[in-house]
Amino acid sequence: MDHSTEGVTLLTQYVVDVLEVVEQLGYSTEALYALVENNDLKNPYAHLPMSLYNTLCDKVEELYGEKVIREVGLRIGQTAFQILQENGVIAQGPTVNEVMEGIEIAAETTISDPQNRGWEILESSPKQMRMRRTQTFHSKLQLGLLRGLAAQSPEVLPDSVMVVFAKQIAQGDEFDEYLITWKSSKGELLPN
Repeated sequence: MDHSTEGVTLLTQYVVDVLEVVEQLGYSTEALYALVENNDLKNPYAHLPMSLYNTLCDKVEELYGEKVIREVGLRIGQTAFQILQENGVIAQGPTVNEVMEGIEIAAETTISDPQNRGWEILESSPKQMRMRRTQTFHSKLQLGLLRGLAAQSPEVLPDSVMVVFAKQIAQGDEFDEYLITWKSSKGELLPN
């Protein structure tokens, strides 16, 4: 995977989400705000460097651990879902497949990357989906993000969504890949 961030930017809202979730969870954000202090956070649709976002996410995990960075991911998943619906990318009451297809579009529309990196859906079946991260997003944050996105489908029992690594760069794989599983809100696995 190409880990370069040169020329890559993303919506300011994602940086704000990181800060807000950490604060809502009751943790100090002083060190985090120090990282972003020279940036304007008022316009959620303005763009900030991906490198700044990655540094911020790394600092959250360093200071507060994996559980908190996953919680941040859940919130960012909700933000991405709202943006997708506001812009008509996904319809009301989407299936898990429609939501996850939307994340590919979200990466294209909320991130500016000369290399067009983001997400790829590798497999989809009635019981699960496998996705590959091709952008430099924080790998553990994505566990929460994907869970938060899949849980937005009204056909899914939100607490049933599970996301685990199928492959991991930290374990020597070329890409991070995520296996997403869920149960239907009717108690059966969803057909895709």
